[in-house]
Amino acid sequence: MNILHLQLSGGPGGIVSLCRDINKHSAHHNFFYFLFEGGSIADEIAAQGGTVQVATGAKNHPLKAATDLVRYCKKQQMDVIVDHSGSPYTRFVHIYAARRLKKVRFLLYLHSNAADSIGKGFKNRLYKLLMHSAARHSAHIVAISNSVAESYVRLFRLPKEKITVVYNGTDLARFTPHSAHTNDILRLIYVGRIFSSKGIDLLLEALAACPTDTPITLTLVGSDHGGYTEQMQALSARLHLEDKVQFLGRRTDVPQLLQQADLFVHPAVWEEGFGITLIEAMASGVPCLAFPKGAIPEIIGPEIDGFLTEEVSAAALTAGINRALELFTKAPHHWHTLCKNARQKAELFSIERTVAQLEALYQEQ
Repeated sequence: MNILHLQLSGGPGGIVSLCRDINKHSAHHNFFYFLFEGGSIADEIAAQGGTVQVATGAKNHPLKAATDLVRYCKKQQMDVIVDHSGSPYTRFVHIYAARRLKKVRFLLYLHSNAADSIGKGFKNRLYKLLMHSAARHSAHIVAISNSVAESYVRLFRLPKEKITVVYNGTDLARFTPHSAHTNDILRLIYVGRIFSSKGIDLLLEALAACPTDTPITLTLVGSDHGGYTEQMQALSARLHLEDKVQFLGRRTDVPQLLQQADLFVHPAVWEEGFGITLIEAMASGVPCLAFPKGAIPEIIGPEIDGFLTEEVSAAALTAGINRALELFTKAPHHWHTLCKNARQKAELFSIERTVAQLEALYQEQ
């Protein structure tokens, strides 16, 4: 089968990284069509042997983008189109193409909580109309978690019976569980973009609330968004955390960095659609601490393979860190069990399972 994955751009990001992994593990011929621009992950897909197409002159011309896509799909004899982007622009292209490619099966892929798509006034009404039309013109709707599915049923009234939950998967072979650490310092790590909704400020405040002699460090890994890293570095300095916190920026050696960590902290304050970085940490045998937002409770089993706070606050994070430190230093057998359970949980989220579930939908009538 010929499968086209429709997105806006091919730069760093969770969705395009998922597509890269799908390409690697799929038995079908996958095409990756970027409406605005390519990027580093698109280049990786091409290096894998994937077929990458970047639209030309379409960024401000949705009708041209749609007609060019239809022409391309006819030429390549496409069987399935998977719409990964939540943009109104892509929704329009999806609807236009679906009306002209009657023999092509369309999948509408929901990668984030519906609350992230809610606007105000006319824009919100227009987006809801586009969403409903795209849903009607799709054979299936895919949601990356139960939380995401429920949010679209509740806020957009999408048909529940048309939605299938397919959890994001990762290439588990890239992540090796570390051997049991015997160090006296609990090494925290955060991996993800650095911007306000990720709760980095609360994490720094939580760390500052721990006694100054607490044996703990924090490594922050991820690309900056809107200069927020500089703000967080300034906050770290005001809280006198320079000796405990380091900002590494975007890195390509995340598996190696996870091997050197003991606890993954994910302080996102928004309704997370999923949380693939948690799976990567758990695949490395690293338990996770997070707020109970969005799909996170679908991933973490409290005190089984990780920790969930009771509320969204710096104080709750401090309590979670202290609980993890207690087990790490005083109950090593319990801690090692957490690490083992984390790896076992990650195996439920393999990219092979994700691809198999998606490819079943491609053919399901």
